[in-house]
Amino acid sequence: MLKVDIRKAFDTVCWDFVVKLLEAQSFPLLFITWIKECITSPRFSIAINGELAGFFPGQKGLRQGDSISPYLFIMIMEVLSKLLGKAADEEGMNLHPLCQTPRWTGMELNPAKTEIFFGGFSQIEAAVISDLAGFRRGSFPTRYLGLPLDPNRISFATLQPFLERITSKLNSWTVNSLSFAGKVRMVISVIYGSSLWVEWLKENVFKRKCYWEIQTSQRLSPTVRGMIGIRDTVREFLRWSVGHGRAATFWFDWWSDLGPLITALGEAGPHDLRIPISAFVSDDVVNGDWSLPAARSEEAVTLQIVLSMMAPPTSERGADKFLWRNATDHFLPRFSSRDTWNRIRVGATTVSWHKLVWFKEEIPRCSFITWLAILGRLPTRDMLSSWGLSIPFNCVLCSSGIENHDHLFFRCPYAIPLNLFFR
Repeated sequence: MLKVDIRKAFDTVCWDFVVKLLEAQSFPLLFITWIKECITSPRFSIAINGELAGFFPGQKGLRQGDSISPYLFIMIMEVLSKLLGKAADEEGMNLHPLCQTPRWTGMELNPAKTEIFFGGFSQIEAAVISDLAGFRRGSFPTRYLGLPLDPNRISFATLQPFLERITSKLNSWTVNSLSFAGKVRMVISVIYGSSLWVEWLKENVFKRKCYWEIQTSQRLSPTVRGMIGIRDTVREFLRWSVGHGRAATFWFDWWSDLGPLITALGEAGPHDLRIPISAFVSDDVVNGDWSLPAARSEEAVTLQIVLSMMAPPTSERGADKFLWRNATDHFLPRFSSRDTWNRIRVGATTVSWHKLVWFKEEIPRCSFITWLAILGRLPTRDMLSSWGLSIPFNCVLCSSGIENHDHLFFRCPYAIPLNLFFR
C-alpha cells in the first residue's frame, strides 16, 4: 500500500490539466468555460506593514475555501488512482494522450511524507523495495484522513485519541453555530436520530437518559443547554403516531389526547400507576391490552377512558412516527424548516429590495454581503474606527476619501466605472 502525500496540493494544480481533464470527461464546453473562468481569475496582494501593496494574477492552483475546489481536486486525484491501477496491471505508467509534459498536473509528490506499506513480504524484500522506491517504510497502525488504519482489529486504546478529539470538537464548534431554529432541528435529531453526533450526545451527555428528563447544568455546553431550554417550544411542535410503541416514551411524549402524561397526572403519576418514569408506551401493554391499576384520582380515570378509545400498540402497526406541526396547524410526518421558522420567528415588514438579495439561485456568501451593504453594516474603516480600532480612515482602494458605505460603492474612482457599466 502506498500512502501518498502531495506537496502544497491545492496550490500547485495546473489549470491546463484541469481543463483537459474536464474535456476528457466530456463536460459541456460552456461548463468548462465557467470553471476555467473561476479558477484562473484570482488576483493576489501582499500585505506590507499592514497595508495591501498591489495586485498580481495567479498562474496555478485552486482556491481553498471555494466550494468547487474539492470536487476538482478529487477528479485530479482520481486520475492518479487510475494510473496507479493501470500501472499495476501493465507494469508501467504512461501519460494520458491529452497530456504533453511530464509535470502535467503541476503537483509534486512529497517523498519525505510519503510512506509505503508491505504485506506478505519478508523484511529483506520490503527493505529493498522501499530503497528502490525512495519512500520510507511505514508501519501499522497509521492514520489516514485523521482516522486510525490497521489491518488488525482496532483497539479502544488506538481509538481513544480520536474520540477525545471528537469530544473537544463537539464541545467547541457547535457552541456558537446554531440558531434557535437550528437548535429545534437538532433536538429532533437527538431524540430520534442515529448520526455519530447524536449517538455521542446520548452516550456522553445524556447518559442514556431521555431528552425530556435531563436537567440543565453548567457542565453542559451552551448548545446543549440551549436545546434543553427550548423543550416547552419543542413540545408544542411534536406529536407521536404510535405504532409498535417502543420509541415513544409513556410519560414525556405527546402521544395521546391528554398531552404529555407527566403533565396530566403530575410528578406522582409514575408512582400511582406503577409505571417507571423511563417507560415506553409498549411497556403498558400486556397480552395485547392496556394494563393499568385501579384509578385513584380523576386524572387516572380520564386516562383510562382515553386509552379505552385507543388501540394498543402492536408490531403489525410498524414503527412509531413523530409528527411535526406545519403551517396550517396540522401534524405531518415531515419536518419543514420554512414552516417552523415562520412559526417561531417575529415577523417584520417585507422590504422592497428583498428579491434583489434573496432569490432561488443566489450565492449565500454574496447575498449575505449584499444584505450587510444595504443595511450599512459592512466593516468599513469608518465603522471599525467607531468600534475603537486605531486604523486610518482613507479608502484602501483610492486613498482619496473616507472609507464608508457611500464612498465605497458610489464615490470611489474604482466604483464609479462599475456603476456606469451595470446601469
